[in-house]
Amino acid sequence: RISPSVSVLSPNSARVTWNVSSKYSSYQVFSSASTIPVGTTIFSSYTATGLAADTNYSFSVAGIKQSGGASTDGIQKSAAIKTWPQFPGIASLSATSPITLQASWNYSYAGPTYQVYIAQGAAPTDFTTPAATTTATTIGIVQLANGAAILPNTTYYVVVRAKYLDNTGEFNATAL
Repeated sequence: RISPSVSVLSPNSARVTWNVSSKYSSYQVFSSASTIPVGTTIFSSYTATGLAADTNYSFSVAGIKQSGGASTDGIQKSAAIKTWPQFPGIASLSATSPITLQASWNYSYAGPTYQVYIAQGAAPTDFTTPAATTTATTIGIVQLANGAAILPNTTYYVVVRAKYLDNTGEFNATAL
């Protein structure tokens, strides 16, 4: 029997995995009781993309026999997940000392890495190098991406990007 498992990669994608068998030349992946496969592969995994954020999905896998024709092995077994919601962005930004800022956000899902961008006087526009990267949902910021220290009595703007396990990402809508 084909027993799939599934893991969330981002708000819009999930990876379905299973053990391969020499009886099959390829596999069809089905989503949420559809009779039309969402994909076909010769490998032991399939990444479903274009999923809706914060939505329940169920996946099953059918093996295609060497001689042709789909097997019902695995169709009865499914794996369910709920995709993550969209990243909401920074919840708060404050100065914890004259030379340290603290940014935090509410997104309690294991997997994303957060890239923190900061600019003096206006919202950041250069997103090539983050000032900091973390997997935590709170970070103390003491310098800009170029290594320059945070200065007292200066206005800074911070943008946080959630980078997901499928290498996609999204920025918060507004800089704080």
